[in-house]
Amino acid sequence: MRHAISFLTALISVGPALADEPDGISFSSVDEAWVELSVKPGVTIEYAGIWRVIYDKSELSVWTFTAPDNPAHPSVVRRVAFEKGGAWHITSFIMCGVDKDTCDRLRDDFAKLNEQAAEYGRRRAQEKAN
Repeated sequence: MRHAISFLTALISVGPALADEPDGISFSSVDEAWVELSVKPGVTIEYAGIWRVIYDKSELSVWTFTAPDNPAHPSVVRRVAFEKGGAWHITSFIMCGVDKDTCDRLRDDFAKLNEQAAEYGRRRAQEKAN
């Protein structure tokens, strides 16, 4: 998961700004998202324990899928970096296919990761400004 944080923060520092706030997850299921995204030209796929991660630089997105042995399986989290009002933000969209408590834990875990990435991005921007 550290790679996903690094990827998002790298996008924040060098990527082009998205014109609008990103949309959510447009797929009807986790499986459909995996099938469509895994063959999309230009994406990079990483298998990391209980996670399968698709990096989509063209959309400044990291798609994190649960592997079958993950308690939150089947689920996917799409994290997107975007610029708004002169500041970079990271937002998450979750499609969770298990019980509410497990989905809530998944959401909370990714909220923490997003905050870590955003803080790192703020520090990098401040360092560049100095």
